[in-house]
Amino acid sequence: MPPDPPPPPALACEVRVTDGSLAFELVNTTAAARTVAYHRPYMGFELKVTDQAGNPRSLEQPAIDMPVERADLVVPARGKATLSTPIRLRFAGDGAPPDSSRFTWVISGERAPVTLDVRMRLDGDKTVLTCRGAL
Repeated sequence: MPPDPPPPPALACEVRVTDGSLAFELVNTTAAARTVAYHRPYMGFELKVTDQAGNPRSLEQPAIDMPVERADLVVPARGKATLSTPIRLRFAGDGAPPDSSRFTWVISGERAPVTLDVRMRLDGDKTVLTCRGAL
């Protein structure tokens, strides 16, 4: 008899992009609330972008050096909570004027469906989540 599949993770995430703004929705699958520690503004993640064929798209990420503060986010039992970032995403081929904001990350090429793969670090790197979204 094959072994039982592993249980679902207690905490999962979903990538959200609304009007270019990048955020993560944390999903708690347990019967108890979960508090996660992070630094605000939240930048504790890596983002990789691929096209529909799975080819990587380059991502221009200006250097960001700013003060942060420790914060907690409570994810309710069997509920969701949003973790916002200061990052806005846009495509290089959008025709928009260059943006000097260090919080605007530019995806190479023309606007086309892409997959966003994220690796998040929370709780002082004790909690690592991977999530996927589309733009």
